[in-house]
Amino acid sequence: MKKKMILCMTALLCVTGLVVCLNSRSAEAAKKRSVNARVKGSTLTISGKGEMPSSLKIKKKKIKKIKKVVIKKGVTSIPIDAFSKYKKVQEITVPVSVKTIGQNAFGCKKLKKLMIPGKFKVRTYYGEKGDYAYNQIAGKVKTVHFNSNLSLKTAAYFRAENLIVSKKDSKYKSIDGVVYSKDGRELVRVPFRRTELNIVEGCEVFCLQAVMYGNVNSEGDTSEGCDVKKITIPASVKKVNADKYFAITDGGLSDIVPGYEYVAENLKIVVKSKQLDGQSFTELIYRLGMGIEDLMKQVPGQISCENNMYVTSDHVLLKYNGKGSTVTIPSHIKKVGDYAFFDNKKITKLILEPGVEEIGIESFSRCSPIFGKKNETLEVQFPDTLKKIGEGAFSSNVIQKIDLPPSVKDYGKGVFEGNNMRELLLPATMKIVPERFAEANRIEKLVIPDTIEKIQKEAFSSNPIKSLVIGKRVSEIGAGAFSGEASGGVIEVQGSSKGISDQAFSLTGAILIYTKGAKEKKTSLFVPFAECESSYAKKIKFEMKWSKVKGVSGYEAVLSTSKKFTKNKKKVKLKANQTKKKMTVKVKAKKDPHLYVKIRPYTMEEGRKVYGRWTKRIII
Repeated sequence: MKKKMILCMTALLCVTGLVVCLNSRSAEAAKKRSVNARVKGSTLTISGKGEMPSSLKIKKKKIKKIKKVVIKKGVTSIPIDAFSKYKKVQEITVPVSVKTIGQNAFGCKKLKKLMIPGKFKVRTYYGEKGDYAYNQIAGKVKTVHFNSNLSLKTAAYFRAENLIVSKKDSKYKSIDGVVYSKDGRELVRVPFRRTELNIVEGCEVFCLQAVMYGNVNSEGDTSEGCDVKKITIPASVKKVNADKYFAITDGGLSDIVPGYEYVAENLKIVVKSKQLDGQSFTELIYRLGMGIEDLMKQVPGQISCENNMYVTSDHVLLKYNGKGSTVTIPSHIKKVGDYAFFDNKKITKLILEPGVEEIGIESFSRCSPIFGKKNETLEVQFPDTLKKIGEGAFSSNVIQKIDLPPSVKDYGKGVFEGNNMRELLLPATMKIVPERFAEANRIEKLVIPDTIEKIQKEAFSSNPIKSLVIGKRVSEIGAGAFSGEASGGVIEVQGSSKGISDQAFSLTGAILIYTKGAKEKKTSLFVPFAECESSYAKKIKFEMKWSKVKGVSGYEAVLSTSKKFTKNKKKVKLKANQTKKKMTVKVKAKKDPHLYVKIRPYTMEEGRKVYGRWTKRIII
């Protein structure tokens, strides 16, 4: 009996010791992971490892006295509204270990100095204190210092007067609280609260994103932007660039190209430089809203006006103020600038004389009404000297026929988008058809020459194409390139189908012909609708639709609950004359079920099945 008691006591002591040991270890681990707060005088110090808790449990009397917050290295996250109640805080230091910061974390009304990493994620709230979430983490702050390399997105999170980058920053440096490239030649970011910008002498490129960047909310709208009311461009600046250093979205000084709202009212621009080119003048006029007459006064001899055409000394046509129905662009003009004729409804005939080499962004956009009368068709004569046509240059007009010269090698997106065009002859020298090239027209017949190698997405979408021949050299066709509603049309693919997107011919209802053989045959797959009984459905109802491929013996569809088609795999044989099928599939799943589907055609040749290419899997 005594032996049993001794054994029981020994076992109990061992178990107790083990529990104590485990508890002490877990307590020690928790202690290492915990974040603690300590108030000494007017300074709050936060230290430890891990995420900072939403509440620090500091008495209200002490909060009212705190003027400085120091967060020690080891803390990884700061919660939403963390210090918004600390109304007297003037200085906050955040270590590089912090990777996530909550919305309005530093909403302190008297904040003057904020030391913070140059890159972090913002945690936002949705619907709790507003209808949308935004990325701003601080209210008004005098100066923001970055203690690591700056990410340009981060610059938009503060209503600051000064942005000071780290001296060790590999890309940028600060001059007078404004961010420039490391060599000082390019203006990069202006703090939101700057009302007057004097670009430093020595800077050579005024990058407009420095003042056009913005803070974007969850709806994609700009909630904050730059307050600049006066900009002085020094003699050293050689160029104005609209796109470089783009991050998040345009926002502060909103892009005011025709059709966009201008929010930077009463902006004054002083131009001291005599080195600016025609494109730079275009950016000042159409991006920042500078009046052309004001610009002419400030740069005498660099812009002249003749026959209602404002032309720069480097032969760029900036703007046309005439009202004639026939416009001739003279041969001494090398480039028709961006938006130069935008929304000019008087023009019915346009003649570009030999010598014109480039047509800028939306230069002749909306020059004739889309739903105009028959005699309101815009007629265009292109010269053989033309080399480049910019994005949307002739969009939203009524141009029924276009014959492009072989000299054009560079096309922008949407060049002839939204016209009433019926006929388009592509030049034999063309290699790439850009995005939305002739989208939303009335083209019924189109031949893609053998020189073309790539057709980008939506190039000819929303056209009722009934006859389409795609040359042998086309190796890539983007999604929706020929989407439309040409039921009964014929699409002939003479080359390989390998680089053709599954949705290249979406919604055409056309018959696909592959002249290279059965192995190149490929259809397009769509799933217009799907229904589940519940979030943990046992059955999924859906409909498949696919394009008809000529000469096939049938189609094979495969269904599975896994991406690699290894689980619950099911094969479905479909007839050659079918183009749609409704299905109900039983699914065994503990969580919300997913179903994957793909399809391929097959052809019977000499008694055996020759399969074409699979479409990419679609998740249901």
